[in-house]
Amino acid sequence: MDNIMLRRASPSDLDGLLALYQAEQWTNFTKEKVAAMLAATASVCLVLEEAGQIIGFARYITDGVEMTFVGEIIIAKSHRRQGLGRRLIEEIQSRLPATRIELASEEDGFYKALGFVPIGSALRLRK
Repeated sequence: MDNIMLRRASPSDLDGLLALYQAEQWTNFTKEKVAAMLAATASVCLVLEEAGQIIGFARYITDGVEMTFVGEIIIAKSHRRQGLGRRLIEEIQSRLPATRIELASEEDGFYKALGFVPIGSALRLRK
């Protein structure tokens, strides 16, 4: 884990991030959409990199005062169960210690293990 670097994503990370989305079969994340997310000022994208390869990713949106919403966390299947998802959440917490972190997930066990608690239900309006 010492050779894994955590940093803010840059436009040059587009192909690596797209590969993570595709590996998860999140096909609605096209190359154009991921490029737009990287360029958006409303969201922050963090990557975990090992030997020049992106192995993890988190995207969040925050008002910097009260609320931080995590959009996605993806860890490459080859690197799961090594504490990398926790590392991304801890990095977000350290950057925004005064805000609450919220998310909607289908992987509740992972987030509950990090201390997240249910606060109702998540709802989504689809286009």
